Amino acid sequence: MNSNSFLNSSQNQEVKLFDLIRIILDKKYKIILFTFVITISTFFISIQLTPIYKSDALLEVITENDNDIPDLGAYGGLAAMAGVDIGSQEDKAFLIEETVKSRLFLSHLISIDNSVLQDLYAANGYDPISQEIKYNKKIYDNANKKWTRKVKPPFKPEPSLLEVHEIYIEDVISVTKDKLSGFIVLQVEHPSPFFAKQFLEFIIQELNNTIRLKDLNESTESIEFLTKEAQISQYAEIKN
Repeated sequence: MNSNSFLNSSQNQEVKLFDLIRIILDKKYKIILFTFVITISTFFISIQLTPIYKSDALLEVITENDNDIPDLGAYGGLAAMAGVDIGSQEDKAFLIEETVKSRLFLSHLISIDNSVLQDLYAANGYDPISQEIKYNKKIYDNANKKWTRKVKPPFKPEPSLLEVHEIYIEDVISVTKDKLSGFIVLQVEHPSPFFAKQFLEFIIQELNNTIRLKDLNESTESIEFLTKEAQISQYAEIKN
């Protein structure tokens, strides 16, 4: 009885296997055609997508006073008593992140190099032979240096700072802080590898200048304030 059951089970498995093979053979042309269509579709989609190049840098947050910034060390105790914040690494890291992402900083970059405007907003490719950026002709005519996009008021052919900033934040730059190392990771993505590298270097250069100037102004104001406080304190001690 058990032997017959085993034989029946084996025969059923063989029948099912043969049925499966027959179904696969019957459907093989459809399977091959489907695979071919998916492969071709993927190929055409991939060649139509614009390659995006990435350039990144690690920024170290330095809180020590450099040669251009007045030393507040002598006023450290008085600063703490007066509630004046001399600055910490955490504060400086936050300042760097927010500065890079701000519209004011982007406006500063564009004011120095106006071509940043079309390179950010109208670029849609890169010619590796000429090593030049390709622009969407419906937005910007590079040959005539003219904005060509058709928009309704209050918008203008040349994009506003608000419009460019949206592209800048969402598609071009990324700035994050590595919690383990404390470094700030700054990244630029663009269809042109040369622009990605040059724009990253441009951001770092102007960021250093901006932060240094801010530190210098704040340090100068703090010293003036603390000097007055020290004079008042000395006068009070003499009077007593």
